[in-house]
Amino acid sequence: MQKNKLVRSMGTPTISKSLLKLSTLTLSMMCLSLAHAEETESAVSAEPTKKVAKVTVTGSSIKGVAAQSSSPITVIKVEELAQQGVTTAEEALTKISANQAGYTTAQNVGASNTSGSTANLRGLGPDKTLVLLNGRRLAYSPFSTSETNLNTIPLAMVERIEVLRDGASAVYGADAIAGVINFITKKQYEGFGISSGVLKPEEKGGDEYDVSIFGGYGDLDEQGFNVYGAISYQKSKEIMAKDRKVSRRGGLLPELGINAGSTNGFPANFYDPTSGVLANPYGNANCNNTPNVVAEDGLCFLNTQALIGIQPETEDLSALGRATFKLSDQFNAIAEYVYAKNEVTTSIAPDVYSRSVTLPKGSQYYPGEGITPDVPGLSGDPLQLYLRSQAGNRVSKTTNESHRIFAGIEGEAYGWNIDSGVTYAKGKAKDSFVSGYLNRSQLQEGLDNGT
Repeated sequence: MQKNKLVRSMGTPTISKSLLKLSTLTLSMMCLSLAHAEETESAVSAEPTKKVAKVTVTGSSIKGVAAQSSSPITVIKVEELAQQGVTTAEEALTKISANQAGYTTAQNVGASNTSGSTANLRGLGPDKTLVLLNGRRLAYSPFSTSETNLNTIPLAMVERIEVLRDGASAVYGADAIAGVINFITKKQYEGFGISSGVLKPEEKGGDEYDVSIFGGYGDLDEQGFNVYGAISYQKSKEIMAKDRKVSRRGGLLPELGINAGSTNGFPANFYDPTSGVLANPYGNANCNNTPNVVAEDGLCFLNTQALIGIQPETEDLSALGRATFKLSDQFNAIAEYVYAKNEVTTSIAPDVYSRSVTLPKGSQYYPGEGITPDVPGLSGDPLQLYLRSQAGNRVSKTTNESHRIFAGIEGEAYGWNIDSGVTYAKGKAKDSFVSGYLNRSQLQEGLDNGT
């Protein structure tokens, strides 16, 4: 019995010794972790504090860090757009999913649109999307009370584009319900540069050329001023529907039984209101020999869709000049001038006279009177013509021109941000007929006297 007790009493100190060693090891590891944490904390605190520049975020008049904004803002660097071949403000906004183009330059085809190209955020309409340049409003298109023509914005010296994809009526008013698009130019620029580009499609039409010249002088911090300017020129040639395989046939698909051609063609179809005869003397003979014209049921149908321009010819000239003078360590004086001229030339099918002009019996062109083959069943009364002019396509030109002058002072004093200025903007637009539009009364006079 004494032996057993001795064994138990001898075993107890052995267990205690093991526990003591384990506790000592754990304590040592804890001390090591604490020491490492102190070293890391000291290393972090030893690093210099980085200052984050404050900027005025679109949608707010209060300066702060851009990352602090709770508004859904998309920032696009123009350098990135240049790598994608983007040269206009209209093209730049096609990269924004929230923008549903309100009106594009291509939509000028067949329409009289002097408002040019517009933005349309969230599909709420161009009149609900506010377009700014350096945080300030641009003049509306002369023939619009609430839309800004994107073609008047020079992209050459724009640094970034900020898009507020949310309503900002509290800051900018009711015309910013859909959102705000703010084009922000460079604050200063030194040096000289020239950039140019050429785009030539494999098929006919659509060639694009652009060239930009820009330069600046002066260091705002060291010399107290900076002046820079830029001028850009772009031209894009038209694309006719007949120049592309996908559009040249228009609505003429005889293999599918589809004929969406126009009865107003050449040779002209005619209608006798007295006898009710609708015919064409060349309906089954010469129709198919005329380009873009097919024969069906004794009539000639013109494929007008092949004669329109699916992309208009455009020509843009823009210039921007900016001068910044350092008044003190807190205040700068700014002067800015922007000029833009945009021309869009559109082409559509020749002028149409759908039964609005008549051919009298005495005309040498009356069927059976010598030149035009006879058609049975005519009453001898004047014929109403489904006529398409042979004076060529109707060509029209839309010109937008704008000037914008700004002068102001910006800075900070006593914890307050000051940004004041005066803006003068002027714009004018003009629609003009270039060719292909005939005087209807003179045309009727010529038909009457046979000339």
